[in-house]
Amino acid sequence: ARCKVRTEVVEVTRAMLDSSNANFLLWPPCVEVQRCSGCCNTKSLQCVPLVTHMRYLQVKK
Repeated sequence: ARCKVRTEVVEVTRAMLDSSNANFLLWPPCVEVQRCSGCCNTKSLQCVPLVTHMRYLQVKK
């Protein structure tokens, strides 16, 4: 598979939100994000993003 942006499912952990408070239910437990992945034809190249963005999500605590 060539290097390109693909949808990836990432688990949302408590540490990403509030690691000091365990008194909440996290919903949704995972989200879809766009990430660069794939293979290159030569070892001298790497699949890396050209631009990154911070994504803010609304979760229910």
